[in-house]
Amino acid sequence: MNNCTKSPRHSATGKMITGLFALAALLTCLFSAGTVEASRGSRGESKIYGIIDSMPNAGLNGTWIISGREVEVTDRTRIKEKHGQAAKGRYVEVEGSWEGNRFIAYELEVERNRENRRDRRDRRS
Repeated sequence: MNNCTKSPRHSATGKMITGLFALAALLTCLFSAGTVEASRGSRGESKIYGIIDSMPNAGLNGTWIISGREVEVTDRTRIKEKHGQAAKGRYVEVEGSWEGNRFIAYELEVERNRENRRDRRDRRS
């Protein structure tokens, strides 16, 4: 028979450690790179959203870095710039498919800046 009992101090410490782990997990989710990958379609297609970190020096074709992920833009990629020019710091939606660790873009669309979208929603309220 085990006569050991937990003291209130050990119980409180355990709860505090559990709470800290939960807080760390929540903060990790909130402050991740900002890229969201939608579910893959039946043909292996995906969407990613993020901020353009870098683009090729000459032209638009080549490797772009979007929220830390490599995205390959080719001459077959459709680039939509209705809401502004594709440039470092702009928020984009990219449709494409994964080939290994590379994401091959079929379509890249510059979205409204996040701040502008929030401002428009606030004005409607």
